[in-house]
Amino acid sequence: MPDGAPGSYNERLAEQLQTQLQSYQGHFPYVGVQWEIADALAEADPALFQSLQSSQTLIVVEPPKFAAEDINETKFKDWLAKASSDSSRSLQRWLATANGKSITEKLNNLLDEPNFYADFEQLEVTNLERPKLGELFSEHRDMPRSHSYPLGLRCFQRKRINRLIIEGLVADTDIIQRGRYLSTTGVIDYVADHLAKHAPTQLQTVDIIAHPLHAPRCIDQTKQAMLARQYGANVYAQELDQDVPWDETTAQLWCRSLSNWNEYENTVQKLMAQPST
Repeated sequence: MPDGAPGSYNERLAEQLQTQLQSYQGHFPYVGVQWEIADALAEADPALFQSLQSSQTLIVVEPPKFAAEDINETKFKDWLAKASSDSSRSLQRWLATANGKSITEKLNNLLDEPNFYADFEQLEVTNLERPKLGELFSEHRDMPRSHSYPLGLRCFQRKRINRLIIEGLVADTDIIQRGRYLSTTGVIDYVADHLAKHAPTQLQTVDIIAHPLHAPRCIDQTKQAMLARQYGANVYAQELDQDVPWDETTAQLWCRSLSNWNEYENTVQKLMAQPST
């Protein structure tokens, strides 16, 4: 959803994952999920989610934290000293009590604050736009409203929204760089790299859970990732419900209708067919 909530697609995928994991009776396989699905699973079945975390088999592709190279701390301190808006003063107050020795550490700790967003509800966060690819590749982003989240934002939703807030306050990308958008390939590579490091000889089967129209490409790209890391795993997808309704409220424009998806997927396939440089 534009405010970082999981949305209907991710809730549906989390439900299917929940059903599948119950058959393992606590002896879980490795589970790699994007952060929206992790939030949906944690909300649908907190005990299962905690068990996955305890078993150390859960791999969540989280919203990006601030890396040291993302922030010019000298310029940030200068900006903070000169900033005079109500929002910038709110950020000053939060930073004054945040843990951490450096600005980067303090900002990363603010990403985990469930109610940080509530001081910035009037701020407009920036949509993801990719002009070279067209409007269909846009992702709409909205600020959450406190009346919708009386207990604060979800675990990973807060990381996403709080970084967008900080980026929205500091418009100069020479001071704070924007977080990188992860494509399907980026998500797969993150999980595959984790497995290569922590389970180099244990991977035999990869079971894809995805939207039925997204699953074929997920399978192909996962196979490529496995081959690149010399895994001989069998990659397949569970039989999925082909009648998943389209959701016009989702953040990603390409997921709002069948026509949008087909146009988007045709473009993606053409881009993937181009020789890499």
